[in-house]
Amino acid sequence: MTFILIVVFLIVYAGLSIYVGLKGYFVFNNLLPFFNQYIYWTLFGIISISIILAQVGKNFMPELMSKIFQIVGSYWIAAFEYLLMIYALVDIVRLVVRHQHKIVNKPASLAFNVLILVFVGILLIYGMYHAKDTKIAKYNLNIDKKAGELKKLNVVMVSDIHLGEIIDKNRLEKMVAKVNELKPDVVLLAGDMIDNRIEPFEKNDMGQQFLNIKSKYGVYGVLGNHELFGGNINAVEMAYKNAGIKCLVDEVTKVENSFYIVGRNDSSSRVNGQSRKTLEELLKDADKNLPIIVMDHQPNNLKEGKLNGIDIQFSGHTHIDK
Repeated sequence: MTFILIVVFLIVYAGLSIYVGLKGYFVFNNLLPFFNQYIYWTLFGIISISIILAQVGKNFMPELMSKIFQIVGSYWIAAFEYLLMIYALVDIVRLVVRHQHKIVNKPASLAFNVLILVFVGILLIYGMYHAKDTKIAKYNLNIDKKAGELKKLNVVMVSDIHLGEIIDKNRLEKMVAKVNELKPDVVLLAGDMIDNRIEPFEKNDMGQQFLNIKSKYGVYGVLGNHELFGGNINAVEMAYKNAGIKCLVDEVTKVENSFYIVGRNDSSSRVNGQSRKTLEELLKDADKNLPIIVMDHQPNNLKEGKLNGIDIQFSGHTHIDK
């Protein structure tokens, strides 16, 4: 089943990449007619599969080459998503207009395609610049339950840092400083802390920075889709343990006999042939009179939490802070 899903994904990705590639070729062929089409498609093909090459070839290609593919692939995926959405929307509008008016204007089409490429380029530059900023969203929430001797709890949740070749140890150090400024009672890491490959995390001793987090009741984490896609789950869990992070994979822990933290295995785990427990299974022995906090990297099927009496769910994945 996993093999079939991978094959289907690759076929769909190849088709969508060719669609985007044809749009780019239209621009290059008209602006740079001397640019050889075979060179274009070779370069485009390498760029479009660079993220896959970085992952598949990490064990046999030179480290520098793997790093280059990882960086190029990371930026390409962002560009690819924007281009695909914009081109698809434009083509739908264009089909409607052509159906009604039968108008084809090649110069205007070329100018519009150039504008799209420039716009996406600006978005990437904007994203690179503002990715360095740490966004903090504050919420005041009330839970109508007793929590032992606790009257309030300052929870700091962090997700989707994607530590690796692009997000480095220096950025992590600044993040840890921000976390400590907030004086947390407990810190929750809601997945995708590592961006696919664990090697940069280990090589640059990033785990040491997590040990600098000052949290009254500790640091807890769950796996995200990127950690799972990286493949070396045992190494990730060990790295988190060494970094002072209690990684909860379909586990429940009671903190200070006052509240529960539930860490769910990410829904993408099924791609690796794994399954994950339901909330009902995880909470069968829990005292639901106490507050129940759930960490689930992807915010899917939120009704399940409501049906099983959870009080707060922390998720990431969408890269939206509100």
